[in-house]
Formats: sequence, C-alpha cells, structure tokens
Amino acid sequence: IPNGLQGVGYGREDLEDLTERSYAQKRLIDNAPCPVSRKQMKELFEDSLFIGDFYLYSYNFFKYMKYYIWN
Repeated sequence: IPNGLQGVGYGREDLEDLTERSYAQKRLIDNAPCPVSRKQMKELFEDSLFIGDFYLYSYNFFKYMKYYIWN
C-alpha cells in the first residue's frame, strides 16, 4: 500500500503544481464549507505526503475547520 502522496510518486517539488491544479477546480473550492486559500491547500498537500503524518494532517484540517465554523 503506498504511503501517502509520496508513495504514489509526488514529492515536495510537486506541491506548487498540485496546489495550482487543484485550486483551478473552482466548483469544489466554491462549494467548500469555508474559504480555502492556496496557502492552506498547499499545507494540506504537504501534510499528506506521508500517511505517517496523518495525525498532523488531521489536526491542521480540523483546527482550520473549527476556526471557520465557530468564529
């Protein structure tokens, strides 16, 4: 089983491309429950390079969601 994005061939050098190409999917971004910036999306990709970092990914995601939902 591949280990995160790096396990399927992506690395830190791909973060900009992943972010820009994903951000171009406007219907997904526009339908998100809260605003998502390019910086935040890049952080999500960076945090998901390794499945071992899933806790960190989850923590950052839920911290972000909590801020926008309850503020």
